[in-house]
Amino acid sequence: MLRFLTAGESHGQALVVVLEGVPAGLAFTVDDIGAELARRRLGYGRGPRMRFEQDEVTILAGVRHGRTLGSPVAIQIGNSEWEKKWTEEMSPAPGATRKPLTTPRPGHADLAGMQKYDFTDARDVLERASARETAARVAAGVVAKALLGALGIRIVSHVVALGSVAADPARRPGPDESARVDESQVRCFDPQAEEAMVTEIKAAAKAGDSLGGVVEVLGYGLPVGLGSHVHWDRKLDGLLAQALMSIQAVKGVEIGDGFTVAGRRGSEAHDPIRWDEPTSTYRRDTTRAGGVEGGMSTGELLVAHVAMKPLATLNRPTLGTVDTVTKAETVSFKERTDVTAVPAMGVVAETMVALVLANEVLRKFGGDSMAELVRNHAGYLAQVTASSNRAPDGAETTPVDGVEAEPLNWDAIEAFSDLDVGAADLGRRVSADVRVKSHIVLVGMMGAGKTSVGKRLAESLGLSFVDSDEQVEARTGRTVREIFEADGEAAFRFEERTALTEALARPEPTVIAAAGGVVLDPANRDLLRSLPARGGQVVWLKVDPAELVSRVGRADHRPLLENDPAGTLDRLSADREALYQAVATIVIDEQRGSRMLDIDQVAAAVRSRLLDPGRP
Repeated sequence: MLRFLTAGESHGQALVVVLEGVPAGLAFTVDDIGAELARRRLGYGRGPRMRFEQDEVTILAGVRHGRTLGSPVAIQIGNSEWEKKWTEEMSPAPGATRKPLTTPRPGHADLAGMQKYDFTDARDVLERASARETAARVAAGVVAKALLGALGIRIVSHVVALGSVAADPARRPGPDESARVDESQVRCFDPQAEEAMVTEIKAAAKAGDSLGGVVEVLGYGLPVGLGSHVHWDRKLDGLLAQALMSIQAVKGVEIGDGFTVAGRRGSEAHDPIRWDEPTSTYRRDTTRAGGVEGGMSTGELLVAHVAMKPLATLNRPTLGTVDTVTKAETVSFKERTDVTAVPAMGVVAETMVALVLANEVLRKFGGDSMAELVRNHAGYLAQVTASSNRAPDGAETTPVDGVEAEPLNWDAIEAFSDLDVGAADLGRRVSADVRVKSHIVLVGMMGAGKTSVGKRLAESLGLSFVDSDEQVEARTGRTVREIFEADGEAAFRFEERTALTEALARPEPTVIAAAGGVVLDPANRDLLRSLPARGGQVVWLKVDPAELVSRVGRADHRPLLENDPAGTLDRLSADREALYQAVATIVIDEQRGSRMLDIDQVAAAVRSRLLDPGRP
């Protein structure tokens, strides 16, 4: 279970958020938090505070060397204006304000809060009720998004309405298009609507008024079964609605087509279910239910719409109110404010969805470490795939797993002599015959050709490609050698595991070139062994150690080969052979003296295995 608590006031010294229940081994940094907080400041129509507000982020507890420890995580966001303007007015020491606020704003928490807590100064309410508090939530959301990202879940938001302007509902960003959304002045994915929205904001600003709008939040890669139908307080749509409604100035939430389907007939209000043979899963081609049925995620796209009212604080106060001291009629007071905060609200809405989903992921899969969580998630997906394909009692079934892999020392050209084609054409023939349902992971010693073969195989099959070592270097900003020299082999193995976990969590089938030592970690071996149950394959590129020496013996970027490359490669090959064999579903045994594995042989082996999972 993931719990979080924020503390702090808008103009106080700092905001603080504490998260409890974060598994050990989750990587994130102060820079990650800073980048997300910068997104929260985006949007045409924001007030002057966004121009000079600097979020001074400090991770106080729960993180060591960039990774969580499993203990509570505490994050502080300092107020850059505190020392300049607010040390006296917001001092925690005994004292009194010089300018009490006694004209509460309609539409704000001011008056109800003053009455509830017996305050005479509206600042005692507004400081905590301010949307500045959401900065602490967004910091917490960085942790939640990192956790979900390790399982292949992505959260994206975009503005679909602002004032009277509505975007084209057919224009929806994909899971990796958040940066494109942020490039828009109003975080709108529809360029024509964006232009009209900016025009409307300018008109409202000129009148000293404010604008509301609607944001759509999308969740990609959710597994089926988050939430529950069993209890009212476990229903996923109820949890999402409560979380989103808690955002300041939000007055409406719908899941999927929510309010629209209320006016339709039942025959047009639901998402038909079909069986998708290529992916061996149930699918829904529409999102009327927003990816939630019976309080549980369906495995389809999560869709939520969040409506924000125009802000209650105006640059030209005209809303009528009453002075709480004199009872005289007047207009509400003015504070620095935005013309609209709808674009920024989308970032906060992403955060709240991520926090709800992260909590439900931990409730569903558990795990004290990220490795354990990922294993549990992978096991559950395998279970769902197997149960979805389960035949009725008495019916013939095809095993999901193949038999133990044996080396494929056969001639691919002879086996496919009727195919007078090259690698790319063979790949297209593979794609025409079979549909790749999950990832293809290449394992083997350094120098076996995993990267070069993987790139060509991915191209021939029309799949994306990921190189584990490149992912590690991109994540850490250091080369493999630099990681070894600064932190040691254990630190690199951790990064190696993280890279494999994230690659396997990608929603689309991918060819993955794993690091040479990936099989040394039992958690990695568990992940690789679970892949065939989801339609994936693990290909071992087996190369003679003498051939490896000729390829990589002098490579200065290989830290393990500094002393006695030949002896080291021979020893490592012997130590790892049984481990590679244990995870492989396909073994390509390259003959000594060959400069490069035959891509035709690899593609043909993959084709053979996909067409006949029981074939050795």
